[in-house]
Amino acid sequence: MDIIKRILAWCGENPLMVFAFLAPALIALSVIILMWMGVFDDCGDIQWGQVRDYVHTVSYLFAIIGVGLGLHYASQRTGAMLRGNELTAQNNELTAQNIAAALKSNDLAHTSNELTAQSNKFNAQKAQSDIFNEAQKSLQSQSIEARLAGIKTIEQLGCDKNCSFYEQAISLLSSFLVTNEKSDPLLPRQGPDSRKEVFAGFLAICAIENAHVGNSKYLVDRINLDTINLSGFQIRSRLIVRNIQSNYGDFSEVKMPQAEFHNVQLLHVNINSADLSNTKFFHPCSLRFDNAAGADISGADFSDLYKNIRIHDLTNANYRHDNPPKGLPQGSWLGAPFDSQSGNGIRLTEEKVDEFWGKLDNDKYRPRDQDNNPIKIIYADDPDDPFPF
Repeated sequence: MDIIKRILAWCGENPLMVFAFLAPALIALSVIILMWMGVFDDCGDIQWGQVRDYVHTVSYLFAIIGVGLGLHYASQRTGAMLRGNELTAQNNELTAQNIAAALKSNDLAHTSNELTAQSNKFNAQKAQSDIFNEAQKSLQSQSIEARLAGIKTIEQLGCDKNCSFYEQAISLLSSFLVTNEKSDPLLPRQGPDSRKEVFAGFLAICAIENAHVGNSKYLVDRINLDTINLSGFQIRSRLIVRNIQSNYGDFSEVKMPQAEFHNVQLLHVNINSADLSNTKFFHPCSLRFDNAAGADISGADFSDLYKNIRIHDLTNANYRHDNPPKGLPQGSWLGAPFDSQSGNGIRLTEEKVDEFWGKLDNDKYRPRDQDNNPIKIIYADDPDDPFPF
């Protein structure tokens, strides 16, 4: 049954092919019937010429019918194709309209998203601006806790690379530090709470400067912290100090071992009893120490400064005999080293120093300048000593 259905379906879809297959059979069948009826007999003989003429005539008729049917079905198929093409064109037009509508919708959505992003950015900037203004006001508060909280907030906003409070934060903190602390010996030393504010502000400036390293937008001049009083400042972790300038500041008794100084100018500062051991100063630092008595410069590296430090500034500074400072400018003077083992704070005599340096492999502990020349050592018993201890 399935085969018959498929044959009938094929015949319905291809009537011209069916006609082409059946026409010869119908002609042959009609000839046989006519011969049986004796139409072509003439006295008992078949007239084959009549049969041939009959076949030719009927074939022409079938050919005409086939051509007519072919034209008819071709016309129908052409019409169907045209209608199909029209429907396809309409469908394509609808598709194009849908695509245009979708693109327009996407453009509207994109525009809406941009407006939303701009609005969010504006709101965030306004919120940050409000926070910054509140932090600025808190620096004038009578509460020490409020002032410390304000310093921390300003530090966070200044460190944020996505906001624009870098310059304001630096300007505000530096102004606060310089006006809040003066290293005037005629004024009494401030209390511990005030010292805490100065230390917090100084660390905040260091954090902000380090947060923007490598960003050419924030290459500014040195931050003016003239006369800042950092005496007694202590920090356990390695501190990196950048872009600081201080004239006549007080750095006495600071504890900043292993610190790094970049583009720092310290002129006529007091580093009395400061711990600057194993620190490193990078070009273009410039140093002028008015009082280095008791300052620990063991292992401090000045080799990148070239001549930006005076040759006699560190004569009264302390250093361990097995960890001398490095890279001092040519012609520098140092006092005698301290014995790192005794810990009694007494400088070694010239005899003890020569004995130590004379031992095998100990010449590496001899202080040398940037050209690897030995540094002149001033001893306490030197009658020509221009810098008595």
